[in-house]
Amino acid sequence: MMALKTVIRHRIENQKVKHIVYLAFLVFTALLVVYSIMLLFQDISIIGKSAEQSLASSVSSSSSVLSPLQPTDIEIVYPNEDQTSNVDSNLEISGISNYDPSNICHVSVIINDAKPYKNTIPTGGNLEREYTTWKYIIESDSNTIRQGNNKITARLLCTGESGEDTRKWDSVTVIGQLGAEKVSESSAAETLTVPIEVGSTPGISSPTIEIDRNTFVELINKRIDDSSDDIKDSIRSSILSVYRG
Repeated sequence: MMALKTVIRHRIENQKVKHIVYLAFLVFTALLVVYSIMLLFQDISIIGKSAEQSLASSVSSSSSVLSPLQPTDIEIVYPNEDQTSNVDSNLEISGISNYDPSNICHVSVIINDAKPYKNTIPTGGNLEREYTTWKYIIESDSNTIRQGNNKITARLLCTGESGEDTRKWDSVTVIGQLGAEKVSESSAAETLTVPIEVGSTPGISSPTIEIDRNTFVELINKRIDDSSDDIKDSIRSSILSVYRG
């Protein structure tokens, strides 16, 4: 009888030990799962922050490259200030602008303050209305760019949701020049027709003669020290000598 009780007691104790071990295993497993989940969320959080920082850095970098201006502003990128341009060639104007994308904006240009403003071509992401970058081509046959200084002005006009207008301007000066060949031809062809009384001088029947402008100026400079009464006769004699060879 005692032996039976001993056996039963041992079985009960073994079952308790098994229950304790099983519970301990469950607790350990639960702790391990919780710890793993915490590590997973921590990794996800780190990856998310890194992605946000990378995105912010990328946006900031792109913004600084495409638009270094202040909000709602415009800048002519090309041509540069005091740049020379051939009046017989097309001139492409390009620039950048900043504005609130919720506003309706467009860019136009004016040359030498000759209105009206001319609409530019948007070259941003949405080619129909994106004026973050833009261009305008001045055709050579339009005679818009003249010799000397030319003022090019770009205007950014934005209309807000409440209807108010915001306008910004930027201007550069372009120096128009003739092409080398045209300058040479112009200089070579420039002559002066000088009326002169030749009287009965043999061999000259025309009342006027033509002389190269530079030669005429040189002759005047050579005779400029003469008295006022003798200048006419002096120039006449010089021209006749050149005409006769």
